Amino acid sequence: MITREYYSKNKEKILQKAKEYRENNKERVKEIKKAEYQRNKSKYRARYDKYFKIWLSIIIEYFGAIKCQNVGCGYNKNFAALDFHHPDAKRTEVAMFIRQKPTVGRIEELKKCKIFCRNCHAEIHYPHMDLNLLLIKENNNGK
Repeated sequence: MITREYYSKNKEKILQKAKEYRENNKERVKEIKKAEYQRNKSKYRARYDKYFKIWLSIIIEYFGAIKCQNVGCGYNKNFAALDFHHPDAKRTEVAMFIRQKPTVGRIEELKKCKIFCRNCHAEIHYPHMDLNLLLIKENNNGK
């Protein structure tokens, strides 16, 4: 058993060894985490539900409504069909925030986003896949 005194004196060393173990035993760590989740599923679910409700109130407070912000769309039927579009494409973890405890930093990142339904979000990220453009190209290649 590690005492507080020992831990405080050797904290860096202990954390480094734990990090090395996780890096060298990724599959084992994954199995342990999965088993721990299965044993405590209801606890994790309750925490997720609690954070989700808090996030919903934050989203409503900031955005006014939970719906697609694309002009002419306004989809608002199912939260799972809505995405948070961050202007910095590298910041894709914003959607994962609703599973975590709200923090000032996470809320600030969320405020930089726009809400789009999955279809509108796909059109923003993949304009080159527009069927009208693809079909026109295909018809022109066939002539």
